[in-house]
Amino acid sequence: MTATYHAQIEVEQVSQGNFSSEWVHSSCGSTQLPQVDADSTFDVDHISEPTYCMLYVESQGCKAIFRHKVAIGQDHPGNMVNGRSLPPGYAIITLDTLAKEMYGTIEMEMTMDDDRSTLAANLGSLVPWQKCNIVLGAGW
Repeated sequence: MTATYHAQIEVEQVSQGNFSSEWVHSSCGSTQLPQVDADSTFDVDHISEPTYCMLYVESQGCKAIFRHKVAIGQDHPGNMVNGRSLPPGYAIITLDTLAKEMYGTIEMEMTMDDDRSTLAANLGSLVPWQKCNIVLGAGW
């Protein structure tokens, strides 16, 4: 089986929702993405090389959802990280810098393992991130 053929099979599996179940979901990432996010096209879908980006997390207020800028990273093209297919609606990013030190304790939605469940523990690592919470371009 060629690498190209293997990659095509993985793309088909991801498009059908058959992504790797090897991801470790934290309690904050246990709910699935809304179908609109999983089916939407984002700016990150059009990159061809690593691109700096700002990374956000969402928190629920009394009557609204707030987005907090928590880190700067680099978005990478593709739909696999460390041989694992990403679920629909997620991109591959490298966490480079936290916006504030206090954000280091925020739990990741998905991690490679239980030992690295926070943003701080994943600095410098490739991790999945919700596409809807990535804004291309660097700067605070």
